[in-house]
Amino acid sequence: MIGLGSQYLTAAGFGRYRITAASLGNLDLFRAGWLKYAAVQAILGAFGWKDGMAVIKATNAYLNGIAASDRDKATALAGFINEDPMMVCSLGLEPQGVTMPIRWLVATGGAYINTGIYPEDNTISHVIGKIVSTEDYTWTDMFGCRNGYANKCYFLSFSVSGQSVNVCVNSGVQAVSFAFALGDTLDMTIDAVNHKAKINSTEVSIQSVSKPDYAMYIFAQNNGGTATARNTRAIGMLEYTGYKFVPFKHKVGDTTVNCMIDLDAIGVEGRQIYFNNAGTGQFTIPDISYTPSTP
Repeated sequence: MIGLGSQYLTAAGFGRYRITAASLGNLDLFRAGWLKYAAVQAILGAFGWKDGMAVIKATNAYLNGIAASDRDKATALAGFINEDPMMVCSLGLEPQGVTMPIRWLVATGGAYINTGIYPEDNTISHVIGKIVSTEDYTWTDMFGCRNGYANKCYFLSFSVSGQSVNVCVNSGVQAVSFAFALGDTLDMTIDAVNHKAKINSTEVSIQSVSKPDYAMYIFAQNNGGTATARNTRAIGMLEYTGYKFVPFKHKVGDTTVNCMIDLDAIGVEGRQIYFNNAGTGQFTIPDISYTPSTP
């Protein structure tokens, strides 16, 4: 509650700001920021009181930083966070004392996303992903497109059994070999600007990109208009120059649609924000795994 002399109020004004008080169990929680009460509850429930408050503080600071130059964009982004509070895990926040977990969009069967994006000559793509099932995991295509195996390629795929990542640009396929296991998180970058690729700490040189003629797919490779979507795979974040895709639980009436949204498109007129399953199978977003620190 908010105290005013001997009175307790549920709301009060402070200049042009309105402060509301809400109860969480036997704790009093003051909300004077971008997050609605339900979002605050969800974050505290997932991270615990101490770490949750740190996440809330970092989220408000993040939105305030955006609002300093573009308040409409910050307001729009806050709306998405209030709709799906756990997307705070995908914002790149660094709250003091908290290691933010990766939030995954998991694709099963033939689920994939058609981004509608055609590759350019000089771009950087960055994927955080993993294979999470032993079913047919010889090769898993995570992102890209190609005209043919040795003609106009831009894709990233990896094999658990072969312990290698294929990075293909121009007319050459370059495999980066290193030890990793099923379920391991891989941080992968194709840097066509500086002609290199990096998978975790392993770096190799690559050729210049020769643009394919097809839109790029996520969770699959667009092979001349046909998706090669297989295996159970997960992506925590995918960036491509001018785009940043993250998992999102979109409320459509009484239904929750698991999808990706483009953070860079929020608040930009005419840009597509939601990217849904264009194939078979399905998308799921598992609950985050986090152990709160001792209060």
